Amino acid sequence: MPSQPLDFRAADAMKNEDDHVLRVMKALGYTAALMALLIGAKSWLSDHLPHAWTLFVFSALMASNCLVFDRFNKEKPFRALFMGLVSLLFLYLVASGGESNTGALWFYVFPPFVFYPTSLARFKSRLAPILWLPSQLRPLPYIYPA
Repeated sequence: MPSQPLDFRAADAMKNEDDHVLRVMKALGYTAALMALLIGAKSWLSDHLPHAWTLFVFSALMASNCLVFDRFNKEKPFRALFMGLVSLLFLYLVASGGESNTGALWFYVFPPFVFYPTSLARFKSRLAPILWLPSQLRPLPYIYPA
């Protein structure tokens, strides 16, 4: 016979799942910051300075977001900044073409990034405008040296 009523077990399960999602988001945030730093360094060495600086700024903001979450454990600002930073990076990479014109591949990467940390209703309401926006943007001018 269970020691807790069913409602408390369901609430515990939801809390555990939410804690797991936050841990995964934090791991993704640190990994994204590291990868952006490494790809930014590659762009720097290839003399693609605007792209490198964009990735360096993203890396610093994402790492800062994760570090602030570690320190203060404020879930809502962490989630909002995580989603905002990933969305801005998505828009930048699609508009600029990213490294070696790989920006379009973010159309495959971005939806799971939005779906996993949000509910289905929020996923639909947030994903549709963000996926629609690149169709309205003009491509960024080619700013890399020849």
